[in-house]
Amino acid sequence: MSTVLHWLSPGDPTQRTGGYLYNARIAAALSARGWTIRVHALPGAWPWPCGADLQKARALIAAIPQAEWVLADGLLWPGLGEVRDAVCGAHPVAVLVHSLLDKEGSGDAQRLACLEMDALREADGWIATSPATARLVRERLGAEGPPGSVVCPGTASAPRAEGSGGQRLLCVATLTPRKGIRLLLEALALLKGRPWTLDVVGSMQRDPLHAAQVQADIGLHGLEGRVQLHGEILDDALERAYQQADVLVHAAHFEAFGMGLAEAIGRGIPVVSTPAGALEILPKGAVLEVEAGDASGLAAAIDSLLVDDSLRRQMASCAASAKLAGWEESARDFETALTEFM
Repeated sequence: MSTVLHWLSPGDPTQRTGGYLYNARIAAALSARGWTIRVHALPGAWPWPCGADLQKARALIAAIPQAEWVLADGLLWPGLGEVRDAVCGAHPVAVLVHSLLDKEGSGDAQRLACLEMDALREADGWIATSPATARLVRERLGAEGPPGSVVCPGTASAPRAEGSGGQRLLCVATLTPRKGIRLLLEALALLKGRPWTLDVVGSMQRDPLHAAQVQADIGLHGLEGRVQLHGEILDDALERAYQQADVLVHAAHFEAFGMGLAEAIGRGIPVVSTPAGALEILPKGAVLEVEAGDASGLAAAIDSLLVDDSLRRQMASCAASAKLAGWEESARDFETALTEFM
């Protein structure tokens, strides 16, 4: 069995989204298990880089020693185009599927789904980060597709959140259309008569136009002073945000997993969320699930926790009792999947 793994990253691997954090934590846990992880940052606007960046990617990949194992992030795998032939011809290859291109909310969904599955068929295997994503991939690939596995994110051990008296809401999400922040603001505008505040933690640079729309919505709904956009923050500041939160709210139109949901549950924080892959492994008594796109339903769920201290405490206790896997366990599952494919 090889213990050298070349991890192809779409751009800077230190980015602080759920997908990049998953990559970094699995890589660190595999390293602790004796693997040599070599991360190759491929420049470009993935999943569709320009020609010059694709040539740089080709050169970086060509330098990887023949027959050593390659793990490609699913965000870049379809965009490699003909470079995939060279990778698959020289290496065992697995693809890590965080999400699905057609679910990101832009472009021809059917065309993107076909491109992504055609690319996946060239790999020796694939790993999805949630059971929900794996079901979609298997359905699309059909019986002749390469084998796949599921390795959910781990959850770091953390103290139970102290909270802030029941009125502080937290949303951990980048400001992109799929994350539904504008819908969340629409829902909260229906609750202006309640005493609440919202902290939004996540990059504002991935879609600056959308981030500007979110900022405009705060003014449009008269929520200045109640909603704070913190942008991307470091671990200590993020932990403080979790510790101060009374409820985590998540309004994404599609969420393959949702690491922030599991991190909240691991700290005993009740969750209000639209459908997400993480909900399959979280205790149902700790989560109020609402339909994606339903602002009034989202408002009603949040309101129930703002006004009912008993319900919020009950959900918090349920969350605190959850037994969630750590990153070491996730790394063991990841190692098992890789050795089965390669």
